[in-house]
Amino acid sequence: MKHIIFPCLFLCLIFSQAFAQEDIIQNHSGLQFYFVNGYAVSYKLPTTGIWKYRINLDFSANYGYQTEENTQASYLRSESDNNRSISITLTPQAYINILTTEYANVYTGGGIFVGYNYSKQTSSSGYHNIMDTANYINVYKEISYTFGLSALLGIEVAVTKNVTAFAESQLYGGKSWSSYKVDNIQSENVPSWQNSSGHGWFVNYSTIRMGISIYF
Repeated sequence: MKHIIFPCLFLCLIFSQAFAQEDIIQNHSGLQFYFVNGYAVSYKLPTTGIWKYRINLDFSANYGYQTEENTQASYLRSESDNNRSISITLTPQAYINILTTEYANVYTGGGIFVGYNYSKQTSSSGYHNIMDTANYINVYKEISYTFGLSALLGIEVAVTKNVTAFAESQLYGGKSWSSYKVDNIQSENVPSWQNSSGHGWFVNYSTIRMGISIYF
């Protein structure tokens, strides 16, 4: 419910001020910046026709590192985790305004998308006491690719002559390909590994995303 309430309050606030602003620039190029429910940027191509075009780039990256030690009288145990991931989705889209006023547009459209995801986790642990020493390293890697179609519905409201606020949702459907590899390394033992791969179909719905557009 909060995904609906907050966007509605946001749009009501914008609408209350938009009618005091100058008319939005309709046929110029611009940049859209998403900052609610994910980060992305879109380049809107300049056009004077009914159909509008844009290229959307979603990008995210994460990195985390954690260590832990457990010490007792007879032994020392240490553990560490190193996690990193990157995700990129490129989405060319065409859209059309289905309801237009002097200060607001409701638009819909769609396009294709292609995505790439990579993640790696390295887990290390060590055990040391007077009689024995053992070390373990586990490495998990996953790579996936996605391709399919997208559909969108959004609203854009004028804030100033060159700046708008927008809220939109998108539906994605397509096919994914993934590969997964595990490497296990133990001290004084032969390393072992495991590979797997797969593919399948999926449908995803994005929650309402918001941001601002700057026209130039």
